Amino acid sequence: MQIAVQEPVQIAVQFSIGLRAAQAKVSEVEQRYTRLPG
Repeated sequence: MQIAVQEPVQIAVQFSIGLRAAQAKVSEVEQRYTRLPG
């Protein structure tokens, strides 16, 4: 029972961490491109 409950929680945590990492990369790339002269 505990495994069935913990597994989706771990997946959700890993997903949120991956999502935050992806958002950080996107914002980093956006900053690089906005810094470049037109």
